[in-house]
Amino acid sequence: NRKSYWKEIKKVCCTLKSLENIEINGNCAIHIHTDKGIYMHLEEYINLLKLWMLYEDIIYRFSYGEKNEPRYLIFKYAKPISYYIYSILDKLDRVETFEDLIKLFNDRRLGLNLTNASTIEVRTYNGTLNENIIQNEVLFNENLLYYAKTDRFDREFIDYKIRMYSNIFINDSIIEKTTKAQELANLIFNDELDRDSFLSQYCKRKN
Repeated sequence: NRKSYWKEIKKVCCTLKSLENIEINGNCAIHIHTDKGIYMHLEEYINLLKLWMLYEDIIYRFSYGEKNEPRYLIFKYAKPISYYIYSILDKLDRVETFEDLIKLFNDRRLGLNLTNASTIEVRTYNGTLNENIIQNEVLFNENLLYYAKTDRFDREFIDYKIRMYSNIFINDSIIEKTTKAQELANLIFNDELDRDSFLSQYCKRKN
């Protein structure tokens, strides 16, 4: 999260916009990769999976960027996994190695992909050349992943939410759930500006 990096992203976006025959259409996506080195313990991956399960609907709607709908074929190349995670929670609690965990998620075409050799990949984001949208998504991505490994991770609250869980149906038009989005934002963000930017993009507010 350095100003120089965001300037580089803006430069790339401006350069692409200036070229002829460049179009961001419904076939375009952004995938964000984070070095797996941020996690030292298996429990941190499991924390992330539980977070993803509980808030997958929020993550997908946010991932649509400035649009209200997903790109084409998102449900083929970035498949939702919340219900699957819920169905194997008992197995997750018994997993002893990362290799065992990957056996449960051995499809790379998931919204959250753990199968890459060295990165955790989030595949849900619509394509865009709006540098502000890309910045919001990178910051959200990193805050979500880092929250799963911090002392701030509220296991008691997450366990409570799991007990109250009901299946999330991800479709082409995710209904806005502002209170739930605010709940996630309060969990993962320390910076108020980053939190507000996330909520603005989730609610599709014009800045």
